[in-house]
Amino acid sequence: MYISGIIVNVVSLIFPATVMVVYSKLFLSIFCFKTLRRVPEQSLFYFRFGLDTIYNFSIFLNLFLILLSLTKYEEDLASNGRVVFFIIWSVYVIGMIRDLLALVIAVDRTFATYLPVTFYKYRKVIPTFAIITLVLSNFFPDIYVLYIYCENGIDLPPGCVTMLCAPSVCYISYWLNYESANRLVLIDAFILILFNLTPTIILSLFRDSAEYLGPLNAFFKTFGFVVESHLVSINLGGKAKVMRVTSSVLI
Repeated sequence: MYISGIIVNVVSLIFPATVMVVYSKLFLSIFCFKTLRRVPEQSLFYFRFGLDTIYNFSIFLNLFLILLSLTKYEEDLASNGRVVFFIIWSVYVIGMIRDLLALVIAVDRTFATYLPVTFYKYRKVIPTFAIITLVLSNFFPDIYVLYIYCENGIDLPPGCVTMLCAPSVCYISYWLNYESANRLVLIDAFILILFNLTPTIILSLFRDSAEYLGPLNAFFKTFGFVVESHLVSINLGGKAKVMRVTSSVLI
């Protein structure tokens, strides 16, 4: 790795460390010191904060492994392949769960905004604990694909500290397909929240805005379609390139 890559890696360690500190202080303020009021309706956000803390910790460990692989401790990493594998894999699995949780929160808030009466009437029927359990259960299909369907071992090749070389080709194909589909869903959620809610908010705050600004609803929706089509094409194009590179390297 070039010196520029090492510098980027070292600087990148600061970001997850910062996130861990910020969210840890937030958790202590809410649940220990009680300096911030705990709001039950925000339980999903609290869970996301905790998940983000764990997620960034796994990213921090993975970045640290990359640095260690460039030192004399590379052989020690190779002899502890099982630990290295689970650190690498945890970044992906926790990130996958976090993305799903972000989608659930986006849907939850969208219904609360568009259908507030119905939402607050029926939302309490679905306990937050059940939603969190459902999100966490997404972990089990991944285990099935990794160990049973793909029959993946955990013997890492020397110097492997990333997801693209840790598992088998079978699992990497599943991982890339899932990542692509996951991003497409998140793109839809982003477009829905940003470009559908914005004109609604503007029209609710400024009743005469249509006379001055024209068809805001159509403008934002069609502009949202433009952004969505661009992001989708980038996502699918990037996936195809990675698939070709991965196949040529691993096969």
